[in-house]
Amino acid sequence: MKQSLIVGLCGVYLAMLLAPTVMADDCERGGKQRGHHGKMQQRQLVLQYMVEAGDITQAEIDERVAARKVLREELAALREAGDDQGFEEKKAAMKASMRELRAETKAYVESHEDLKSLLEEQRKAKRSKHRGHHDKD
Repeated sequence: MKQSLIVGLCGVYLAMLLAPTVMADDCERGGKQRGHHGKMQQRQLVLQYMVEAGDITQAEIDERVAARKVLREELAALREAGDDQGFEEKKAAMKASMRELRAETKAYVESHEDLKSLLEEQRKAKRSKHRGHHDKD
């Protein structure tokens, strides 16, 4: 009994000690959850490069985002309606279109050496930041 009480109190004490560190980390991230956002940052860099190069407009990007949102809403509606076959067909079509878009983006990056080097620099910075974070532990 005494031992479990002592362990419990140690746990509470440890939580109180670590709480400011966790809260500080949240403040640094703007309160956002941790996650793997490297691909999202790379996608944003590619889109920004394409806009600056004049290969795509912001309106086209917004149109893609809106179309994807509509597709996801349709997918959710099919799931809620219980239409399993329609859901699987829509999901397969969505995956195929995403694979096609991913292949187009990859070909675009391969054809632009300066963009490729920017992405590599971003990856290296992310890796070094990640490694530095784990070295602190």
